[in-house]
Formats: sequence, structure tokens, C-alpha cells
Amino acid sequence: MKMEYWFEMGNKWTFKQPKLLKFILKYIPHNSKVLIPFAGKYRFGTIDNTKYFYNDINPEIKTDHHTEAYKLIWFYEKESFDCIIADPPYTHNQTYINYNFHKNKNIRPRKTIKRWRNAANYLLKPGGIYIELGYNSTGLIKKIAEKIALGICCLGGSHNDILILVQKKYKSTI
Repeated sequence: MKMEYWFEMGNKWTFKQPKLLKFILKYIPHNSKVLIPFAGKYRFGTIDNTKYFYNDINPEIKTDHHTEAYKLIWFYEKESFDCIIADPPYTHNQTYINYNFHKNKNIRPRKTIKRWRNAANYLLKPGGIYIELGYNSTGLIKKIAEKIALGICCLGGSHNDILILVQKKYKSTI
């Protein structure tokens, strides 16, 4: 597995960090369909006929869908995407604060991320690239995808580093 480490100042909108974005762009396949299930406000530029599909649960953000990420399986067929870039809230606290989940006691972030990863497996084509950002490097389970790269974005001593895990889905599951 390749590993890269760098320092840069953080940004509320993760993909506005130039070095982090450069790391991710290296792994997006050309002429592909890319799903961004936790989009926020950032939009990727056009790269070699790459089409981006955006989702964010916040209805105030302009996206293709406004639903919990794991429910995207209702909108797309199995193995629809060549690449998925998942930048979910990194902690339960971020989930509750950023999305007002404290108002809905039925939302359980741990179950939601597990459901999301199952949905990602359903939506990602065999041989596709899965990129997940967060404070851990768990990603998809190892019988589904191989870990091919890990980016570590140091935000300074008073912030947690961001881990960017890049995985390639096996052509067929074991």
C-alpha cells in the first residue's frame, strides 16, 4: 500500500484543501461516473468526461439527491459507479451538530456508516475505486476491496489528522 503524508491548514469544506484534493484526484479514473454521497458545498471540476453525482442530506445544499447516503441504492442500479468518494462526518458529534440529528433520536451514526459501506459495495463496480475520508482507515471490508493507498493530512497539533483511504474493489468477491 502506498502512503503519503503532508501538512496543510484545515477547511470546513474538506475538498478545498489543495494537497488533499490533489491526492484524491490521482485516483479518480478517467471517463468515469463518480458518486459523492456526502457532498457538502464543494464541486469537482470537469476531468476527461468524468460525471459527478452529488448527494447531501442537507436540503439547503444544491445536489442531485437529499437523502441519507445508504438510501442511494434506491436511486441507482447495482454497480453504477467507477468511483465513490465518501467524506462522511468523522465523529458522532459532527453528525449530530452538522445535521441536527439530535432532534431525531432514531438516527444512530454507527449503524448508518455500516449501512453506507454496504450500499457503497452495492453501487461500486468491480475494479472500481473507493475513497473514504475520516479519523480511521476502516473502509470497505477486506474481502470486498484491497487497500491501495493511504493519505495522511496533518492539520496541526490541535486538530486530528485526516486519513484518506483508497481501495480498489475486487473484480469478483471472494
